[in-house]
Amino acid sequence: MTNSQHIISEINVALPVDLRTLRVFVAVAREGNVTRASERLHLTQPAISLQLKRLAQDIGVSLFHRTATGLELTRDGALLAAKAEQVLAALMDFDQTARHLITQVRGKLRIGTIIDPEFTRLGAFLKHWLKAGQELRQNCAMG
Repeated sequence: MTNSQHIISEINVALPVDLRTLRVFVAVAREGNVTRASERLHLTQPAISLQLKRLAQDIGVSLFHRTATGLELTRDGALLAAKAEQVLAALMDFDQTARHLITQVRGKLRIGTIIDPEFTRLGAFLKHWLKAGQELRQNCAMG
């Protein structure tokens, strides 16, 4: 079994956490308050409370303790909140990379001309395209 296959099988078996739950956890950790987090996420307070309760039960760690003004992360909760932030940041990076790949110009550009390329300013055109498309290969023939 390759390393990536092993990781995928581990994910399928042992992940009690989904991305929505991580977003809820991070929002409550940042806000320190279920009401503000619910407003920010456009979810109901009971839905957020239920997700936090399930998360704590699934991972077996107390994440918050109540204070007079809301919720405060426990030591374990603070450690996990930092990890959750890293996961969400990696997901955003993944999304940005995927979007960049979709819009990236790549492939092979073949241009043939019977006129001097300098006369038609083909050099400037190609320079622009080569800057824009890092993976663009060009082939220019005159004759």
